[in-house]
Amino acid sequence: MEYHLIICDDDRTQAKNIATLLKMSSIILEEQDIHPTIDLIATDAESVLDYLEFNSDLNNIIAFLDIQLDENSNSKGGLDLAQKIKTLNEKAQIIFITTHEELAFLTFQRRINPLDYITKTTSQRDLQRRLTETLELAIRKLNEFNYIKKNTFSYKVGTRIINVNFSNILYISTTKFPHKLQIVTSNAVSYTHLT
Repeated sequence: MEYHLIICDDDRTQAKNIATLLKMSSIILEEQDIHPTIDLIATDAESVLDYLEFNSDLNNIIAFLDIQLDENSNSKGGLDLAQKIKTLNEKAQIIFITTHEELAFLTFQRRINPLDYITKTTSQRDLQRRLTETLELAIRKLNEFNYIKKNTFSYKVGTRIINVNFSNILYISTTKFPHKLQIVTSNAVSYTHLT
């Protein structure tokens, strides 16, 4: 399975350093037959968003972002970028790598739910170890998400998304109403509209 790594840091030297460390992490993971590849190294949010919109069919995205992309302003560009990435791909894994430890609480306020928040002030060796561990965790989370998605029937009722395990579905039938199905499960009967 392919895993697509995206790096975005407004400091080109930092972005290249993270890429180098992630390449070493990838070599370690290839021994386990896991093949992450760095698809993009960017210094601005627009490049990342353009890339994701052009490659909208990409799955298994892992984004390593600086939380404050524009050091010349009070912008929290990395937070905005993370939210937009999640909008484009709900299962994308977000990892912040930054020198701004004090901004970590903003990820909770905005409900971004990043996988990790790594500070750049750690030694290269510690940073390498942490990146490898976090990359492994991100891959595990993506695999879990893919497994659940593969074994789940999802449908929408109003604004709610309902997920039903395939093993609980007894049958799905049409109804006398246009664009409406009846789903009978081992514990309930529900209806969904087809659009």
